[in-house]
Amino acid sequence: MLLRGRLTHAVVQRGTASEHDSWVLDCPGHGRLALSPLDANPFERAALPAEAGAEVEAEGYLLGSELRYVRVRVL
Repeated sequence: MLLRGRLTHAVVQRGTASEHDSWVLDCPGHGRLALSPLDANPFERAALPAEAGAEVEAEGYLLGSELRYVRVRVL
């Protein structure tokens, strides 16, 4: 799946045992999606895939409210 949006930082799954900091993609049509590299632990914040606030295009697998990405490209 290929999605476009703005890269930001937020606490996701707030109020649950799974609450953690994550990079998120704010995109129209899908809302706020937690981003993590496909091969990474989703509970550890990965290296910044692009500069915060950047408009990006992310390609990966959508799992509920999380996008496990294989590639992020700055627009």
